[in-house]
Amino acid sequence: MATLYEITGIYKRLEQALYDPEYTEYGEALYETLAAVDGEFESKAEGYAKILRHLQADGAALREEETRMAERRHALEARAAKLKETLQAAMETVGATKFKTPLFSFNIQNNPPSVDILDMRRIPAEYLVIREPEPDKQKIKAAINAGQNVPGAALKQTRGLRIR
Repeated sequence: MATLYEITGIYKRLEQALYDPEYTEYGEALYETLAAVDGEFESKAEGYAKILRHLQADGAALREEETRMAERRHALEARAAKLKETLQAAMETVGATKFKTPLFSFNIQNNPPSVDILDMRRIPAEYLVIREPEPDKQKIKAAINAGQNVPGAALKQTRGLRIR
């Protein structure tokens, strides 16, 4: 069986031949050949659709697994943070801020200083990060659909394959 690329090429050549005056005597044969190629094309498209469905199902299953694993990772990280917090509180309560065991060394130390923003309005402009403006595409689309002219923007129509 020919590939989809080959079938497409044959289909185009046959379609061109139908409009070529040199091939008028072969008209019926060209239509029969075109119908056969059409059937092969549909069969190949059906095969593609089966593979697409399988790949989409695998992708969906992997996405679900990623979500499940991320939730599990977050739960484990939260549990570890809580255990560390509990151990630190217990060590500080009993005054044991530094000690060793055969497997681990324990030490409570100061973390590097961090900045605490008390009043955002009082921060001088030189310490603010100014972000690049970003177009609100939903708002622009609504305006264009309402008949307004939005300079620098236009609606773009694309095409996509739907398989049902």
